[in-house]
Amino acid sequence: MPIDIFLNFHLDNVIFQFIRTYDIDYSKFNTGYIDLMKQIEWCIEKNIKFISFSKGDFYWKRRWCNTVYDYDYHVLYDKRSFKTVIKANLFCYKMRLWQVLREKNIIKLYHIHIRDKRRKLRSSSHKNPDFKISDIDKNVKPDAIERIEYGQQDYISLKRVINEFLFEYNENEKNVRLYKLIEIPSSYLLCGKKEQISIRLV
Repeated sequence: MPIDIFLNFHLDNVIFQFIRTYDIDYSKFNTGYIDLMKQIEWCIEKNIKFISFSKGDFYWKRRWCNTVYDYDYHVLYDKRSFKTVIKANLFCYKMRLWQVLREKNIIKLYHIHIRDKRRKLRSSSHKNPDFKISDIDKNVKPDAIERIEYGQQDYISLKRVINEFLFEYNENEKNVRLYKLIEIPSSYLLCGKKEQISIRLV
C-alpha cells in the first residue's frame, strides 16, 4: 500500500517537481523529506543534475535548495488579432496584480488564514478520531481482552495512533500486538516489544 507518491516532469537532466502527496496517518515519519532524499538518490544514480521545486517560496524549499531563481512569464500573442491583444493584456494585468499581492505578503496570509482552514474543514468529516493514551491497567484480566488485527477495515481508524506509537517508542511494526477491551467500548491495548499503552478513542 503506497503511503507517499510524487509526480515529476523530466526535461533532459532536470526534474521539475509537480505533485507530492502522502498518507497523513504517517505524518510523524516526515515522509515528504524521506521521499525527497529518495529522489536525490535516484537523480544521482541516473546522472540527473538538477531538481527544480518550481515557483512558490516555502520554508521547506529554502531548506533543501542551494539556488533561488526568478520565475518569468513570456506572453506571446498575435498583435493583428484584437481578441488576442485583449486576452494577452488581461493576462499581464492579472500576473502583475498577483506579483503585487505576493510582495505585500497578502497571498501568504491567504494561505495561512483562509485556504488552509478551508482544507481542514473539508477534511474534518473523514479525519481519524482523537485518542487518549494512558498506562495499562495491571488489573485487566486475560479473558477481558481480545486480540485483533488492526489492518482490518473495522480498525483502520487506529492506524494513526499505531504509527505514532511506532515512532515515539522506536518499535518495529512486526512486534506490535493490538487487543480490544471487551467490556469497555473504544478502548484498546497496544503492546510492543519495549512498551505497552492503553488507548481510548474519543
